[in-house]
Amino acid sequence: MTQDERSEATKARILAAALDLFSSRGFEGSSTKSVAAAAGVSEGVIFHHFGSKLGMLRALRTPEHSLSAALEPLIPAYRERPARELAAAVAETFRAIARRDGKLLSLLVMESAKNDELGELFRAQLRRAEAVLAEELQRRALGGEPLALVDPQASARQLVARLLLDFILAGPVGDRGLTELMDDCRRLF
Repeated sequence: MTQDERSEATKARILAAALDLFSSRGFEGSSTKSVAAAAGVSEGVIFHHFGSKLGMLRALRTPEHSLSAALEPLIPAYRERPARELAAAVAETFRAIARRDGKLLSLLVMESAKNDELGELFRAQLRRAEAVLAEELQRRALGGEPLALVDPQASARQLVARLLLDFILAGPVGDRGLTELMDDCRRLF
């Protein structure tokens, strides 16, 4: 194994330990020392790779974990289909993200109210997803497609809020309730 491979493996161990501890103890309830112990590294290794506890959280929140990153390839695939079908696909995509990254999403939801910087990171992620959707809805509205709401930004915000509410109330519950969620989202568009 090369030095780069060992370094990446160490970072992955640290991030896995950080996610487990942040999820079970909360962000504020976890220390770099406890993460280091759980990952089997010294605290200095954490600071070397991530700079701080918040740096670890930023590294956990990579682009592949964001809804907006998932939407960018999805929107062109639904460009010629009705907006309601896009809404259902967005709901299904969000549910898949919640299943895959449920611990991270739970952490962001819970801790964003307690930590201003973390809250801003999470809100920025949600705003980006809203912007991607709103841009597509605006394009559709200008093209003459009738939408349930006149304001594309409001439609996008309602969809993202509905998906987040579903996660908060139900968690990453697999496919249970997915049809109902998709139907609710279709009605928004």
